[in-house]
Amino acid sequence: MAGIRARRVVVALDCPNARELAEFYASTLGWRIHGGENPHWLDVLPPEGESGALALACQTVPDFRAPTWPDCPVPTEVHLDFHVNSIADAEPTVLAAGARRHEHQPSPDWRFVVYLDPVGHPFCLCGERGRAECTARPGGPGRPRVRRSRAPVPRLLSACPASARAAGRGRR
Repeated sequence: MAGIRARRVVVALDCPNARELAEFYASTLGWRIHGGENPHWLDVLPPEGESGALALACQTVPDFRAPTWPDCPVPTEVHLDFHVNSIADAEPTVLAAGARRHEHQPSPDWRFVVYLDPVGHPFCLCGERGRAECTARPGGPGRPRVRRSRAPVPRLLSACPASARAAGRGRR
């Protein structure tokens, strides 16, 4: 069966303030904010000249409640995985933009690290096996150490099936 031909895929995130969350993701990814007349919906797009086939959107929702993963009284409906060359190199950028490390880290081999954006959505920085694998740093629980190779890893958003397997279930 032939699928639809989508020009762009947008992942929309509910939040209490669209502008603030859009600024967080634009800063974290080095992307740009594009807004129309509606201040309650802002797109976060890749830089000019890069493929715009994937975008984030931030949507103001009255009475927003942050997800409470992993216990899930307020379920996580979506999370983002950012595949990076080096988790250790990317972490200062996400922390400076306003993210915080989640206290629950289900990856036993530190191939991914879970963070919360400023309004509580979980997201992960994921290393690629053989390119940027993380292991726990001795004497510092929760601090990744990265072994690198010369092979580049593209920046992308996608599912991180290794992280779901490491967590022992299909969802994080």
